[in-house]
Amino acid sequence: MDLEQVWHEAIQRCKQQINDPLKKAALDVIELQTSINITCSDLCFICNNDFVKKLIFEYVPALYMEIARITDNTNLGIKLLLSGEFQHSRMTENSNPSRNTDNINPDKTFENYVTDPENANIYEIAQKIAENPGDEDYNPLFLYGSTGLGKTHLAMAIANRIKKNRPELSVLYIRAEEFIRLFVESMAKSSYVDNQVSFEDSILQHDVFIIDDLQTLTKGERSRETFFKIIDNYLDEPGKQLIMTSSKPVGSFKNIPPRIISELGSGVCTEILPPSYENRVAITWQKCKEQKLKLDQPVVDYIAQKIRYNVRSIEGAVKTLKTLSEVTANRITYNDAVKLLSDLVESNSR
Repeated sequence: MDLEQVWHEAIQRCKQQINDPLKKAALDVIELQTSINITCSDLCFICNNDFVKKLIFEYVPALYMEIARITDNTNLGIKLLLSGEFQHSRMTENSNPSRNTDNINPDKTFENYVTDPENANIYEIAQKIAENPGDEDYNPLFLYGSTGLGKTHLAMAIANRIKKNRPELSVLYIRAEEFIRLFVESMAKSSYVDNQVSFEDSILQHDVFIIDDLQTLTKGERSRETFFKIIDNYLDEPGKQLIMTSSKPVGSFKNIPPRIISELGSGVCTEILPPSYENRVAITWQKCKEQKLKLDQPVVDYIAQKIRYNVRSIEGAVKTLKTLSEVTANRITYNDAVKLLSDLVESNSR
C-alpha cells in the first residue's frame, strides 16, 4: 500500500469513529489539502496552507495512530509542516554529504537510554558488548519483549558506541523485513545460487550484524535458510558479533529447526520488561529534554500514568505535545494534554 492509499485509509477510519458531520467534513478538507511522507523515522503531515495546518492539529493523534496501525510501524515521530517547509528540509538533507546512510540512528545512545532496576542487567551487558564485540560470553545477544520497550534503542546504542570507539569495525543494522526484501531483490538479478552466495557475503563482510524485528523473518522460507547460514558463519568466526531483537522469545518461533533455536539462545537471551511508573516519569522527562519541551509536572505524571507498556508511545506523546506548543506558541496545560493524547492513551490501555 503506497502512502496515498495509507493516507486515504487513515482518513476513512477516523471518519468512521466520528458522528459530528462538521468534523467529518473537516477531515475531507484535510485529506484534499494534506499529504503524508515518512522521512528519517518521522511521519510528516504536509499541509498546503496555514489554515489546514491549524485545522488538522486536533486530528493528528487519531490520524497518527491509524497510520501506525496500517503501516504496522509505531516507531515514528511526528512533524507538522507546510509544503514549502517540507521541500526546504528535503533540499537541506540532500545537500548534506555527512547525513546518516546506514540506518543507525545516531540519537539512540546509552547516554539517553533510561533504564530501571528490572532491566539494569541487560543495560550492563549491552555496554560490555559495545566495549568488546565478539566476546563469546555475550554472543549472540538476543533481546525480546513487547513492542516499544526500547529493544531497538539498545541495539542502536551498541552500534553507535562501537562506531565511536572502534571505527575500524564495520557495523550493519537491518530490520528483518528489509533483509527479506534485499534477499528477494538479489535473487531476481540472475542465478539463484550465485546471488545467494553474493548476498551472504554482503552480510558477512561486516564485523557486527544487528537484525531487528526477527519475528517477521518467519515469512520467507529461502530468506530464512540464508539467515540460518549467516548465523552459523557469525558464530563460527572469532570476533564477529551477532545481535537480534524480537517481540517474541526464541522458543515461540515456528518453522525454525531446533539446532538454530539452540544457537539463537546460546549466548545471552533476555527479556526487556515494561518500565515502572518511576521509570516512565524519568523517560518522559528525558524525551522532553531531547525535544526541548517544557512540561509541568502534572502533564508528565499524566503521560507516565496512562502510557504504561510502550516507551515509544511516550516519545510519540511528547512529540505530539511539542507540535502543539510550536503551532500555538503556548505552554501545554494539563487539559491540553488530556484532550490531545486521548487516542494515544486509549490505544495503550488496551
